Order: sequence, then C-alpha cells, then structure tokens
Amino acid sequence: MWTRYEDKLFEEALAMYPDDVIGRWQLIANDVPTKMPELVRAHYAVLVHDLF
Repeated sequence: MWTRYEDKLFEEALAMYPDDVIGRWQLIANDVPTKMPELVRAHYAVLVHDLF
C-alpha cells in the first residue's frame, strides 16, 4: 500500500530521473525512503499497465 505522500515523492522522483539514468530505481527509492527499488519498479509497472 502506498500513501499519498509516498506517491507524491515517487512522482517527483520519476520526473527527476528519466528512463536513461543508470540506477534509476535505486535513486527513486532513495527519494521514497519507505520503499525498496524492487517495489518502486513494480509500482511503476502497475501505473504504466493501468494507462494502456
């Protein structure tokens, strides 16, 4: 479960670290300290899936 605050941090980090940044998921996880890189990547995959 993601809180609104975690989602906001996640969205801000996504904007800061585009697809071509090495270690993107770790960097985003660093900005959302309650989540591990694997959870950040899975959360992104769910969001992308929901768009299509």
